Amino acid sequence: MQTHLASERKFIIVPTKRAYLVNGRKLPRVTTILNVISKPWLIEWERKQTLRRVNDELVKILDQPIEISRDFIDDLILRADSEAANVRDQAADLGKRAHEAVAKFLRGEEPEISPDVLPCYEAFLNWRKDSGIEVIGSELCVASVKHGFAGTLDAIGRHDGKLVLLDWKSSKAIYPIHSLQVAAYCLAWEEEFEEKVEEAWIVRFPKDHNEGDEDWKPVEAKQIMNLEGAKEAFLNAKRCYDDCRRDFFKDAIRSNC
Repeated sequence: MQTHLASERKFIIVPTKRAYLVNGRKLPRVTTILNVISKPWLIEWERKQTLRRVNDELVKILDQPIEISRDFIDDLILRADSEAANVRDQAADLGKRAHEAVAKFLRGEEPEISPDVLPCYEAFLNWRKDSGIEVIGSELCVASVKHGFAGTLDAIGRHDGKLVLLDWKSSKAIYPIHSLQVAAYCLAWEEEFEEKVEEAWIVRFPKDHNEGDEDWKPVEAKQIMNLEGAKEAFLNAKRCYDDCRRDFFKDAIRSNC
């Protein structure tokens, strides 16, 4: 669906594993830049995952005549230490496949839907039917040469004459940092296409149908009401990212120390 925008492009953008090449210049990913911001909820989640794995492993041997050796302890610590990364990688893989399924649908293709992706995909179809948004582009690489970053926005569309930028999530919740990510895509879009994004929405699709959970929602959609503030917050993060990559010890040569 991004091909019809090709004639309007100012930048040649090539995604690589860790960055983007924009007109031959290497630029960092939006998500890489945002890693400079602490995510305390993620630290707490990782702690819980590690402790849960330790608990599960110990419960298994409660009634078994197993000697608690040094090797057993080392192996338990190793498995517990990798638990959070394993769970995170599985969730990231599911989210990636859900994104791919939605992107194929928006391109007019027929996606292959695995059972674990089905809840996300069905939630997307229901949301799309009710949203009234006409999607005009999806999975579109965008960049800001002015500010020095690039990324891939999930979708861009129109609703009641307004240009709307959309970002899909399959995470457990929508977090404030997500608004900075979407604001960055708005900055990049506006720089290249010279058209103002009037609304930006984050739409979260659940990974399961856990209707017994009182916090469960079939779809969660949040509009970034202070989009200009989110843009400035992202640019502050970009400045911090750039400063963290500077060698301030070289500046110290000019001092008398």
